[in-house]
Amino acid sequence: MNWKTRDKDLTREEVIALAQKNVAPYWLNSLPLFMADQADSGLGIFPLDEQVIKKTWILLFVDLSTFGGESILAYAAELDRRYRAYQVGVLIIIHAPYLFSKVKRHIHHWGRTHAVSMPCAFDFDDSLRAAFGVRSESQALIFDQGKRVFESLEGLELPVLEKFLQNFLRQKDPGLALFPVLKPFAGVPVDSKRFEFGFTQSFGENAQFRGVEFKELDPLTRVGMPQESISPVPGEFLLVGKWHQDWERIWTADPLARIEFESPASWVSLVAQPLAGEPKDKCFIEVELSSDRVYSDVIGSHLHLSETGEAVLEFSHPGLFQLLKKLPSKDRCINLSFPLADQAPVALYGIRFGELPSV
Repeated sequence: MNWKTRDKDLTREEVIALAQKNVAPYWLNSLPLFMADQADSGLGIFPLDEQVIKKTWILLFVDLSTFGGESILAYAAELDRRYRAYQVGVLIIIHAPYLFSKVKRHIHHWGRTHAVSMPCAFDFDDSLRAAFGVRSESQALIFDQGKRVFESLEGLELPVLEKFLQNFLRQKDPGLALFPVLKPFAGVPVDSKRFEFGFTQSFGENAQFRGVEFKELDPLTRVGMPQESISPVPGEFLLVGKWHQDWERIWTADPLARIEFESPASWVSLVAQPLAGEPKDKCFIEVELSSDRVYSDVIGSHLHLSETGEAVLEFSHPGLFQLLKKLPSKDRCINLSFPLADQAPVALYGIRFGELPSV
C-alpha cells in the first residue's frame, strides 16, 4: 500500500491511521483490524492492528438476512467465551446484500439492538469476501499468526471448525482441558428456502409473481401491470394492488395492496424496510393465515397483537423480521397486507423459510 496526500508520501503509521478512520464506521466493538487493499498481485488484506498476526482468529462470514446469520450470533458468543483465554479471537464479517445494509445509521442501529460483544465488520462493498476468497453465502476460516489454517467447505460447518480448533490448540498444549464440541442450539431454525423479490440477486431464488407482471419503466425500475389471477400457486407469490420493483426489492404505497403465498416450511421471516420520510416513522404490515387471524401458538417474535386482535409487524428500521413459527403443515397460506401504505410506504426484499433441525 502506497498512499499519498497532495504534498507528500504518507508514512506507514499515517496510512494505518487514515485507513482506520475511513473504515471505522463499518466496524463494531473494535477498531478496524484489517482492510482489503488493491495491490499489484490483486486484492489482498492489509493489517491495521498487530493483534491480527499475534493471535488465532476465527472469521465467520455471515448474512444477517437469513435464519442462519441471525442464529450464528449466539453461537459465536459461546465460541468467544470458550476460547478467548487461549488467545483466540472471534470476528463476524457481515455480508451486506442490500443497499440499506451498507448505510452507517442502519449498521449502528443494528449494533444497538443486538447484544453482540465480539468484533463485527460490515463488508459494505464485498471487498473482504473477495480478498479472503469467500464465494459462498456463509463460510468459516481460522487464521493463526496471519496464516490460514482452516477453511470450511460448505457453509460454516461449526462442529467441524471447533473440532479442528481444539486439535490445533492441543498441538501446542497436549493436556489442554476443553469443553465438549458445541451441538446445534435447540429451537433455532435453519434455512430451507430463500426468495428474493428484486430482479437480480447474489444468493437465493428469484421470486415468481402472479397477479402483476413487471414492465420496465427505466433501467432501474419496473412497474407492476395487473394480471388476472385468483389465488396463489405453490412456489409463487400473488400480488394484488399497485407495486413497483427494482433490482433488490418490491414496494407499494397502496393501502389495498397485499401479497399472498403458501409457506413450504414451518418458520417464516421477512426482509422489509419502511419508506417513510423520517427515520423514526413506523410502517405496519398485517399478517393473516388462510384469511384468518394468526393465533398465539404460531405468532413470530417480531409481531404483536393489536387491540382488535390482528397480528401486526410494526417497524421503523429495515431488517429481518420473524413473522411466524411452528406452522402446522396444513395451515400455511399467508396473507400480508399494508393498510397504512399510503401514509407509510413499505419495501419488501425477500422471504426466508426455515425449519428446526432434526435431532
